[in-house]
Amino acid sequence: MIPYAASVGWYASWLHALTLGMSREEAEVFANHTHHINGKGFTRCLINGASGEILLSLPVEGGSAKLKKATALMKLNLSEHGNWRHVHQGALNAAYGRSPYFQHLMPVLTEVYAYGEESLSRFNSRLHEAIVTFLFGDDTDSVPLSQYSVSDSPVAIPRGKELGAMISSEISILDPLMRFGRETLLILLNETPNPSTFN
Repeated sequence: MIPYAASVGWYASWLHALTLGMSREEAEVFANHTHHINGKGFTRCLINGASGEILLSLPVEGGSAKLKKATALMKLNLSEHGNWRHVHQGALNAAYGRSPYFQHLMPVLTEVYAYGEESLSRFNSRLHEAIVTFLFGDDTDSVPLSQYSVSDSPVAIPRGKELGAMISSEISILDPLMRFGRETLLILLNETPNPSTFN
């Protein structure tokens, strides 16, 4: 299962796993284990607001206690409590409305929120696919991810480090996407995941 608008660190681990030849499913498991994602971690993301970090949480039917049962996660449905779809879009608008790539990314995200997906797992997957398409283009299944490397580029390494220094690895991938667009890939490729925590 994919976390809600997962962190930069999660996506760096996910991309690293794909470049090593893992399947998408294996890469998701790898990233979840590397970043110790469980329970509430699948329903929360951090974004940068005007006054600091904002935690966005997805409500699930039956309450957050349901998230403690790993076997039940894939079956959980989203609750419409608190009009969260509108609230989360409003938070993204307020946080990133003036960002360079907002006008390109926000309509894609709005489609995901407006679709009305009830399943937590499917909603997160739909959002993930929108993010991946924004990063790589429409035909993501045919992208040979093993080709993505910054080691041969004298420009990509310093640029990735420069951009990476501006963000936290704990912040949602939506943050650099709004600010840097596809250059976010350079951040992900330059960030070194810690696979030693993967069991």
